[in-house]
Amino acid sequence: MPIKLSQLRAVVAVADCGNFSEVALELELTQLAISYAIATLEEELDVSLFARDRELTA
Repeated sequence: MPIKLSQLRAVVAVADCGNFSEVALELELTQLAISYAIATLEEELDVSLFARDRELTA
């Protein structure tokens, strides 16, 4: 399945911001939509793009 521009936008925004919730507000999407975009990309690439914890995503 091809990579979607929305997935790349989500990855770049989280990498810049470090927080899924803040990115959701910035991109005017739900946190679930951001998480889903990144999770599906990670699944397609078979790699984890971010280390997740409750306070910060790096």
